Amino acid sequence: MEVGGYRELDLRQGYEYYRGTKDIARLNAGRCGIYHALRIMGCNRILIPCYECSTVWRFMDRKKVEVSFYHIDEKFLPAVQNHDESTAFLVVNYFGLMKRDDIERITENNRNVIIDNTQAFFEEPVAGAYNVYSPRKFVGVPDGCYVIGKSAEYLCGDYEQDSSADTALFLLSRIESGGNRNYPAYLENEDRVDNSNVMKMSLLTQRLLDNIDYESVKDKRRKNYRYARSIFDEINDIDKYVLESDGTSVPMVYPLIIENKELRRAFKGNNIFVGQWWKYIVDWDKPSEWEKYLSEYLFPVQIDQRYGTKEIDYERRVVGGCDG
Repeated sequence: MEVGGYRELDLRQGYEYYRGTKDIARLNAGRCGIYHALRIMGCNRILIPCYECSTVWRFMDRKKVEVSFYHIDEKFLPAVQNHDESTAFLVVNYFGLMKRDDIERITENNRNVIIDNTQAFFEEPVAGAYNVYSPRKFVGVPDGCYVIGKSAEYLCGDYEQDSSADTALFLLSRIESGGNRNYPAYLENEDRVDNSNVMKMSLLTQRLLDNIDYESVKDKRRKNYRYARSIFDEINDIDKYVLESDGTSVPMVYPLIIENKELRRAFKGNNIFVGQWWKYIVDWDKPSEWEKYLSEYLFPVQIDQRYGTKEIDYERRVVGGCDG
């Protein structure tokens, strides 16, 4: 017990989004959550989409899990099914826009489904699957992962407690000096997470996640997504089925597909930081031509709660300046 001394951050408590949820594991990173779900299911092999971050399958390699790859179609849905009792089936909810009916149908028709909700933090867990969430893709925390599904807390006693305070300064420093200046510190934290084993969620991350106004986050992202659709849909080459939403989805980004080799450079030149998902795919022999095309020409337009119509209009003007 400590009494007195200097003040800590005054953070609200009792607001964690998945508070009170049964069958939940709080871990340190999404890929660790996927591996944890695989352990619970007793699987020694996993099917992973080619269009996925390499950190996931490289982590599985480190854990001596046999990895096989599959393709997605133009609606970003799996082009295969899994009926193997010893194989886990990783399904990615791209952009947080996968239809609920599609998620449930895939879960019902396949064995050992793990839903990768890294891009869909607010997606309601699906019964019959393990649902993996990565809050740091949606809010400012240094690490963290939730796994929700039957007996998800099982085996958590095998893991040590993570600690993130030593590399979390980039979150505070950004307030005073911006993202660019603190990007090296951000990368240092990413490197820490990338090289971590499976661990329990850090106490710092838990406290931060217990403080957030999630309803405000959801509302702002939905409004921004609707506005982005109103000004980008007409130039977007993506299958419009992907963009449709019943209003319950809370997207991570607005997915813009436009075949323009100069656009990524134009975004960067105008201080718009749009990631490339995932650059290595272009030169990899396993993906389809469609998946390579996505790696080169899909632009995840920012719509998160920090922004509004002003910033989205700015992104649209940069795209317009690259037309032709």
